[in-house]
Amino acid sequence: MNTLPIKAELNEEDDEVHETIHFDDSEMPDELQISNTEEERDEQVDHMDPYFDHPLCHYYIKGSHNTYLLGNQLIGESTIEGYRRAMENNCKCLELDLQDGPNGSPVIHHRWTMTSKIDARNVLRYGIKPNFKKSDLPLILSMDDNIKSDEQRNVFIQDICQILDEFIFITDYKELKGQPSPNELRGKIIIMAPRSKWGKLANICQAVPYSQSSQSGTWFEVSSLSENKLRRLLQTSLEPNAAALRNDKRGTETHQKKNLRQTTASQLIRYYPGGHHILSGNHDPIPGMNVGCQIAAMNMQTHSNQLAIYESKFRENAGNCGYVLKPEILLNSHEFQDITPVHPKRITIKVMKGILPDKSKTTFVSVRIDGEKKDKMKKKTKKVKSDDGLSPEWNEELVFDVQHPELGFALFQIKKSMYFGMRNSTIASYAIPIDKMVNGISSLILHDQYLESIDATLSVEIKIEDPKPEAVEVKGGSTIKDKLKGKLQALREAIKNKIFDWKQKGASSTKYPKRAF
Repeated sequence: MNTLPIKAELNEEDDEVHETIHFDDSEMPDELQISNTEEERDEQVDHMDPYFDHPLCHYYIKGSHNTYLLGNQLIGESTIEGYRRAMENNCKCLELDLQDGPNGSPVIHHRWTMTSKIDARNVLRYGIKPNFKKSDLPLILSMDDNIKSDEQRNVFIQDICQILDEFIFITDYKELKGQPSPNELRGKIIIMAPRSKWGKLANICQAVPYSQSSQSGTWFEVSSLSENKLRRLLQTSLEPNAAALRNDKRGTETHQKKNLRQTTASQLIRYYPGGHHILSGNHDPIPGMNVGCQIAAMNMQTHSNQLAIYESKFRENAGNCGYVLKPEILLNSHEFQDITPVHPKRITIKVMKGILPDKSKTTFVSVRIDGEKKDKMKKKTKKVKSDDGLSPEWNEELVFDVQHPELGFALFQIKKSMYFGMRNSTIASYAIPIDKMVNGISSLILHDQYLESIDATLSVEIKIEDPKPEAVEVKGGSTIKDKLKGKLQALREAIKNKIFDWKQKGASSTKYPKRAF
């Protein structure tokens, strides 16, 4: 249930690892060597779970953005430790920002910023290889290739082959019918890069620009999108009758969701934070996940509600291994003709009591549902005071009607009032996918601001049932309430058009003096 701790600051042990990035092979410290034996790895590989027999594109894959950074992307330090931490946290897609180096081989850093530089070769040697095992589920290395020198790129390709050696996945992709499964790729590292530059190393993950004109490309092609481009894709239409949809924002967005869901049924799409996150803030991973995008590249060093929600998806599924099967609705392209709710639910959450890590006089609980737009909502309990400041009791029910529970998340936050109620501060939180919530009383082990488990709990009673009749979907994919809203909006538009016509008739009947030329 707990996520691995990832702190922004370094400890003494971390400093030792940083010092090793400048060492030669002969100076390599023992603690960074691969510790387990070949026999142990082979024994682990034999235990293959059928859960991982689906094609790679059927999974959410935990991704890291700017993996080398422990701080922000403006002036932060580039480190090998970032790769070690990401792999310890079971991130299965790591990013390498490759730039031309001063000594004939590439370096890694965030271009156009003041971030420090590290030797890309040392990242392979000391960051990736010691932390990868033959029993591991496949690891994807996303090459952000900004190398201008073909010679330096070729040098790095040789380094990859020599250092990662037997781990590198090389195949004739033309002989494959589709994407292999994680089980078939165990113990392998996959290179995500342009085929034209990286040759045979880029095979089942060939990086190409995303094309809006192609709804379903080739299975071995992978595209990377910024959160801003993804947002624009969800707000534009490719329908021939686009004009008919131009005034229907919901219809336009629905059409784009179908397009992306069809694409991601057979191809990988990676998406990452926009450039406006100069301090390495995180983007919302949910819009991409809900159209089937497999890899949300997150800034793991920046703890936020977005990261808490993202981490919960992997923590609550398949043992936080970095791979989670997507919901059934996103697995088969022929099911995308209609994205109306399949199993809408009414979720009643009785917030009972909490055990807090520190004394707080006045507290309340906020519960936020995140997911599809129509499901987004937030409710909170009343504020209460506890005698000891450590064990408040609320005993209040919050009710949520969720149309797409399989695509949603719940975020619980215990908050305290400060400055005479003018400001609220989060004490602890807990995120969980809605489809992992169960009926009955649960004691949630809470997390602090660093998303680490702490000695604090929140007791809740959850009741999941079919929605009441007034919230049930009616024919056409809308609730009765939505239908009434639509009729009211149509009436308003009709009145506006009538007023406009009257004004036009009035203007045409008015005589104006002729203009002198």
